Amino acid sequence: MTTRSDLTARGASTRRLRAADREWRRLEEFCRPLGLSVTEESVVLYLTHTHLTRSTTGRTARNTLQLLDLASITRGTTPWSRSPDVARFLQGLHVQAPLGGSARADPLYPELVRALVDATMRPSHDKLRSRAAVLLAHTTSLPNTVLAELRWRDISFSRSAVDIHVRDHWYTHLRNLTLHLQQDPDTRICPVNALRVLQRADAAGDDLVLGSETGKCNVSRLGLVTRQLPYQSHPTAKSRARAAAVVSQLIQPGPQESRDRAIILTSYGAALRGREALALRQGDIDDLSNGLLLRVAGRQRAVGLATEENPLYCPREAWRDWLGRLDPHQCQAAQPAFLQVSASAVWNVPLSPMGLNYLIHQRCSQARLKGYYTFTSLRVGFIRNSIRQDVQAHRIASAADLTSLLSVERHAVRETILSDNIAGIIGL
Repeated sequence: MTTRSDLTARGASTRRLRAADREWRRLEEFCRPLGLSVTEESVVLYLTHTHLTRSTTGRTARNTLQLLDLASITRGTTPWSRSPDVARFLQGLHVQAPLGGSARADPLYPELVRALVDATMRPSHDKLRSRAAVLLAHTTSLPNTVLAELRWRDISFSRSAVDIHVRDHWYTHLRNLTLHLQQDPDTRICPVNALRVLQRADAAGDDLVLGSETGKCNVSRLGLVTRQLPYQSHPTAKSRARAAAVVSQLIQPGPQESRDRAIILTSYGAALRGREALALRQGDIDDLSNGLLLRVAGRQRAVGLATEENPLYCPREAWRDWLGRLDPHQCQAAQPAFLQVSASAVWNVPLSPMGLNYLIHQRCSQARLKGYYTFTSLRVGFIRNSIRQDVQAHRIASAADLTSLLSVERHAVRETILSDNIAGIIGL
């Protein structure tokens, strides 16, 4: 019988022997509830279980088997890798899962891409907060210090009105005041409607009404917003029109939203890699009557993106909208196609690879998509959707600039695994 000292003398470290013992105990714990003894069949079942639950690769399965072999040697039995059943299992594992493990990122299919665009162009929490702050200050004349401390428990909604309870403030003249606001026929400048929308977005009893997503409210920044529309005790038609214009400007998509929509739609339609999106120049994108034509660096053929019936999801309209946000000196053929944006300012600095991933993380969070998504998810989603639509493999490889049809086959394997589950069969 081979002892632990013999194995140590042959090169097996104490750390590896401990790892082998741990793996053996996991095998025994797996077999115990099933009433199985440790045999070749139970080892195959255990490896199958670890592959499905841990999303292991073929290399990881072999490492697990090596640890089990080492543990069996210390116990004086034959290594499991010599079993024909175990050998056939490893061969079948590589055939059924040639990529090994799970994908690095979940795919973004067309319906999810549209959800991303909707979330991108929808007014953010900060914009809804700014609109509510402007309308409250315009209709109630409450100081910014009071508005900054309003909480949702101080606000009571009725069918067509809202009651705002203002608590005592030692630094103001207000003492335990309740304001009653009626709903305005014009929903654009109605503070009641603005508060309802803000409450649906994110509200809790102790949360600040005008607090940011971090839960805080900066009085100075709040003052910069509310000064755009001063209080007017007797509104006129002219003042109401100006109020509607100011509020509409507050919730309009900014340069960052326009840029993100253009990146999402063009990158998905052209199945761009991250480095290809960063290398794009404005001169590489031609605006044609029927869509966009992209000359991607490193690809032999130009990529065409057709127009869409819905302008919101049209790559050409998104590209035009983004170009309209740039200054004249930024619209040059040698300029990067997508620049960094800070608030409403566009900088002459290209995006970084981390910026692309952060963009997708942020927009997926706004769209409340569950899963792990990166910029690569757009490219993977394009390939998987083409497989769903039974597009020929060589056409998919050409459109996505894949060097081998084997890459298409690997994506097809993962898409088949996804579509073969029960939810996919019944169409959920």
